[in-house]
Amino acid sequence: MLKRFGVLILLLPLLVAAQNQATTETQISFESAIQKDDIVEVTLSSNTNFIVGANRYVLHSGAKYFLMNTHPGGDVTKITFFIPIDEFGIINGSSDLVLVYGLYDSNTKQDGESQQIVGFEGLHWKVNGVVSLKTAENE
Repeated sequence: MLKRFGVLILLLPLLVAAQNQATTETQISFESAIQKDDIVEVTLSSNTNFIVGANRYVLHSGAKYFLMNTHPGGDVTKITFFIPIDEFGIINGSSDLVLVYGLYDSNTKQDGESQQIVGFEGLHWKVNGVVSLKTAENE
């Protein structure tokens, strides 16, 4: 009996740690927006690794969405979207961005009039923080 109790005491911290890790909610945060010529590189970061697979990430702001992205330096906790400067005004100063894993037709028809996070198809997360622009010279 004492032996079983000892094993339970040893396993309890492992079970608690596994439970805490399994319930960690993914948080996506705005990290930077840097203008380089006619493109703004908008970088988001995550407290967990982004999925690297057959699907693509899409950044949504109301009815506008952005597709072109990369994981800078192969860092799968960050994703950088390349946004033309003439379209950047749509998200500059915004706190209503949603990141979606996958391009879904119904998501491209969001109007931005209601709570955006409601109604998105696929895996999606609200981006924490407010987008603000820096120029490459200010880095």
